[in-house]
Amino acid sequence: MARLLPRVYMRTESDLRIKLPARIESSFNLEAIIRFYAFLKYKLKNVEINHKIQYTMVIDTLDNLEKYVSLNPLFTEVVKFINENDLTKLETGKHPIQGDELFVNIAVAHGKTEEEATIEAHRQMIDIQIPMNTEETYGYSPVKDLPEVEYDEAKDCTLYPGVKAQTLVTCKPGQFVIFFPQDGHQPCIGKGDIHKAIFKVKA
Repeated sequence: MARLLPRVYMRTESDLRIKLPARIESSFNLEAIIRFYAFLKYKLKNVEINHKIQYTMVIDTLDNLEKYVSLNPLFTEVVKFINENDLTKLETGKHPIQGDELFVNIAVAHGKTEEEATIEAHRQMIDIQIPMNTEETYGYSPVKDLPEVEYDEAKDCTLYPGVKAQTLVTCKPGQFVIFFPQDGHQPCIGKGDIHKAIFKVKA
């Protein structure tokens, strides 16, 4: 005879809320446990998430960029653009891909010391930065750990001059780094001119 269990709520570290109204066999035999396990797997595939998932900085090789397309619907278009274009031959400046929601800036930045470079963060856009001719180092600090400063909505940028980054990561040609809105990043640390591509993706 079956019995109706109370609704079960599961909460993860990301504060995801999963509602599982459950009806299972009351006899605790192996067959019932297997059926209940299958029921949970089915429900978890159809989970209702009450909070937007937040990702954090990613650094990897360009060969692996396609593995991250599930993080944002527009990342597929970034991979397609890279496959169809030689980034090193694009002219300096802005190249639209999908209007204001996806474009790439080709820039030549002069390398700075860690003390000269400034931490920045964006609320509306994700950065995918790709150094093309030499390595580039980035300072990184979560935005939640940075001081409250004024946000420039027109430029979608918050600057944190004089703030020291928590850690440094170095990205070499053939690699990429992704910065999400919650990632404070300090670009252009390096020597000489850094020829780079910066994909701006609507968050």
